[in-house]
Amino acid sequence: MKQRIDDILDLQLIEQQIENESFDIRSYADFVQGVMSQICAPVRDEDVARIKEISDIIPLFKYVDS
Repeated sequence: MKQRIDDILDLQLIEQQIENESFDIRSYADFVQGVMSQICAPVRDEDVARIKEISDIIPLFKYVDS
């Protein structure tokens, strides 16, 4: 799992994608949500389910930040 996370959240790759205007923040948000659903404690299942329902990026990050 750690290697997969490191591979997907590779900062150099993300920087290249941003520079080339090919960065897809939604795919990264979906990946992080998927990881959260796999590794979070069951007590967080309800929160993770609510996060998965948020389709717009800005409210998604506002929710996570609160």
